[in-house]
Amino acid sequence: MFCSFWQESNVKKGMKRMVVFTGITALVFALSGCTALNSSGATDTIKDLSPESIIRFHVIANSDSDEDQLLKYEVRDEILKVVAPRLAESKSLEESRQLLEEMEEQLLDIANSVIESSGTDYDVNINHGKHIFPTKSYGRILLPGGEYEAVKIEIGAAEGENWWCVLFPPICFVNVEESTTVAVDGKPGIPLDTAGKLISEKESDKMPKKDVNKEERKPKVKFFLARFFQ
Repeated sequence: MFCSFWQESNVKKGMKRMVVFTGITALVFALSGCTALNSSGATDTIKDLSPESIIRFHVIANSDSDEDQLLKYEVRDEILKVVAPRLAESKSLEESRQLLEEMEEQLLDIANSVIESSGTDYDVNINHGKHIFPTKSYGRILLPGGEYEAVKIEIGAAEGENWWCVLFPPICFVNVEESTTVAVDGKPGIPLDTAGKLISEKESDKMPKKDVNKEERKPKVKFFLARFFQ
């Protein structure tokens, strides 16, 4: 009986240790920085990436309306086209910071130009600093919630959903066309240079449609009345 009790106690202790070990492992993994989802849905650690070693890039829409969201992507596209060639060559965190400081006015000019062309009058702000973010995903990359250095392009009230990626290391700047097709926070990507086309399609859908049949009937009525009164 004593042996049976001793064996049962050891089994319980072993289970408790396993639960504690699993919890500690999960906590360490969550705090380890950037991870990636593999094909089976599990996560793989991406080496050398942690909240202290990356700079995030966010473009935040004025609101969640379709028009504001598409405008966000247009601003993103034009900024990436200009900024990507320079940031893609950055070799360090400090170098990326310096490049961003040098290009701040240029980024504002690009964003304001896109917004002016859209017919809206939203203000644009650049906010570069430390910010608290919830857990977010960019393609296979998963960033746990926490404090990160980030560059935010804020459009208007900046109350809409944002598009984001990793600025340094330049994950989304090496291949711009590919980076814009990646799903962000589980939502399908909007490829480069497609937002403007989607806006045009939406605007054409809103235009009143011409009643072709009504236009075709008019001449026939006039012709019939002319014959009747002759």
